[in-house]
Amino acid sequence: MCIRDRGIKWLANINAALAVGILAFVFLFGPTIFLLNSLTETTGGYLEQFFPMSFRTGAFGGGDWLAGWTIFYWAWWMSWAPFVGTFMARISRGRTIREFVVCVLIVPTIVSTVWFVVMGGTAIDFQLNGVTDMAASLDLSLIHISEPTRPYWTSYAVFCLTKKKKKTTKTTS
Repeated sequence: MCIRDRGIKWLANINAALAVGILAFVFLFGPTIFLLNSLTETTGGYLEQFFPMSFRTGAFGGGDWLAGWTIFYWAWWMSWAPFVGTFMARISRGRTIREFVVCVLIVPTIVSTVWFVVMGGTAIDFQLNGVTDMAASLDLSLIHISEPTRPYWTSYAVFCLTKKKKKTTKTTS
């Protein structure tokens, strides 16, 4: 392992530890009861609305927005599928199917849910209790809700620049 790889691993571990520390701090010293209540309520709302929202087609109005975002996300996932598939295949080499499912589907879902409940729930609590006006702090002139096509070329450029080259070894007889 070269020094650059060790440095990147060290930075990644520090970043993960800081994220967990911030998450724990906000959960413990923030509106803990509100966060636990919002986790329960939003999970119930998600389970209740899963099937109705899955079959919504906009037949009775509102179909333009729904179609635009559906096509946008469809195209986005189709364009990123080769990169995501390649990445998952590379990091999953040598693992069992059970390990793959747990590490790719279950753990990220749980971590994302906890992060959004704690950070998003704290922001909602701040907004509801008047601690700060989260909505006013956004610069809405930079957000174009009706135009869901933003350039994602920077992510592609970073991917291309960080791609490792294969080392070739010569054997002499």
